[in-house]
Amino acid sequence: MSIFIVFLIFLPFNKKLSFDLISLILLARIVIYLIPLAFTETMEGYWGNYLTVIGTFLAYIISSQVSLKQNNNYHRLLSNILMIFLNLTSIQVIYMYFLLGMKYGTLNINLFKYYLVTPIGGSNYIASVILALLIFAYYSDIKKKHKVISIILAIIALVIIQSKNAIFVLLIFLTFRFIKKYFRAIKGINENKKFALFLTMFLAITGSYILYFIIDNLLIKWNMGMVATNGSIYEVINALSSNRLDVYSSELNRWTNHFIFGNGLAYELGATRSHNWLIDLLVQSGLVGFFLYLSALMSWYKRVYLYKKSNKFIKAAYYAILVILIQGFAEVSVFTLTIDVLLWFFIGLSVSESKAIQRNRLINQQ
Repeated sequence: MSIFIVFLIFLPFNKKLSFDLISLILLARIVIYLIPLAFTETMEGYWGNYLTVIGTFLAYIISSQVSLKQNNNYHRLLSNILMIFLNLTSIQVIYMYFLLGMKYGTLNINLFKYYLVTPIGGSNYIASVILALLIFAYYSDIKKKHKVISIILAIIALVIIQSKNAIFVLLIFLTFRFIKKYFRAIKGINENKKFALFLTMFLAITGSYILYFIIDNLLIKWNMGMVATNGSIYEVINALSSNRLDVYSSELNRWTNHFIFGNGLAYELGATRSHNWLIDLLVQSGLVGFFLYLSALMSWYKRVYLYKKSNKFIKAAYYAILVILIQGFAEVSVFTLTIDVLLWFFIGLSVSESKAIQRNRLINQQ
């Protein structure tokens, strides 16, 4: 939250507070999450999680009021503050790695991840924050040497944390970036189509081998103590995902108890979330909250999608948001305070920037 306060100090704001569809939806969620109080059987953690819902609304309503006016100085200021936060977080992980090594020696992965805790949270949660900021750094308009340093520190931290989810999402991102650049490059090889076809086949075969090697030698062996048996595909995937499929099934069954307004934000002592934000959304707020939340995301997408190619700041925020949402499909990250504030802060800033672009175009047309 401290980085959020820093932004409030340095950024200019619109003189008049305005509400859009997204802010109204987020405000409605604050009310909807009070409904399950009428029938919930436990209150364990309810108000702590409710604070996250309020924080989501505040993060968006404040960031969407920022008056960037397509000012590159403010873009760089925002980016540099986020990079400082990313660097400090990465350095803290690296420091903890050496500290734990000196204190306990070589630890197995379970114990290491248990002890790796910072003010942000536990190991996998730290990885969720680092990955989002890493993607933002990759696309942001900052000095190249600062960008390279931030990215290197972040990758080292992710390797130390050994979050399968974060590393897998990063590999997907890098793969799509390579494929996109590759197809752009071969568009210019019209005069030698046979060579382009041969190069495509070679890279496809090589890529398939690398993917097989990663699955066979890394993911199956690096499974947090789970045993990848020779059973059904369900059992193998369940083992490699630390019993995620069993948790999904259990949580979906719990959703059917109150499928319209959900079960609320309380979890029994010792219970775990589903590690999938779509399932969590259904369980917590039912069909009503599910469609409201997705409507807010669709409204954001429609506002900023056309500008992500021409505006570096929107592009950086756009891909950081996508990575947060993608990683949340298999990790407890979305609907927690730090990630939600970061997510809706990015959404609010990108919406504010898109509004500035639209205003400038209207002025130029007059």
